Amino acid sequence: PSLQDVQDFWASEIYGLAVWLDAQRISEPSRRAEEAKRHLAKAVTRLAELSPLVVRNLAFVTDIQSFGGYRPCKRAEFAPEEALLLYAEVENLKSEETPKGFHTAWKSSYQIFDSRGQRVADHEPSSSEEYCQNPRHDFFIGCQFRLPKQIYPGKHTLQLTVEDLKSRKIGQSSIEFTVKQHD
Repeated sequence: PSLQDVQDFWASEIYGLAVWLDAQRISEPSRRAEEAKRHLAKAVTRLAELSPLVVRNLAFVTDIQSFGGYRPCKRAEFAPEEALLLYAEVENLKSEETPKGFHTAWKSSYQIFDSRGQRVADHEPSSSEEYCQNPRHDFFIGCQFRLPKQIYPGKHTLQLTVEDLKSRKIGQSSIEFTVKQHD
């Protein structure tokens, strides 16, 4: 992290605390809390940009509605060539303010390993980007793919890799599943 990034964090943090403690400037507690919250949220956003990229809550799902809104598969057991949908949440992506809004860009890829650690499938990185009127904190990925036709039955691990194209940070997470015996 640059010295400027660290200074921006501390400036927002200290100012937010000062607002919260200054009952003379804003006597109404709820208004003071809202003003302090705005500055502390800015500090948290800066801190997130200084933190590692985190990929969490991987789940095989049947449907995704929104961040945290999905229907998980009943079992993580799938057949060769079966179409799958993977859900993952991503934290600490960097957003840059632009005239079009806050710009965020990332790419994701996955690899599938068998129980011996041998790679049996992979997906080349695909990139995504978005503009939003406010900095986003609720990023999620929905990744559709099909299991290979030639995959042995048994335990497997899918490793999802996400790269923040703004900060060049990389995050990974894994989820286990079973490939059923081919009929």
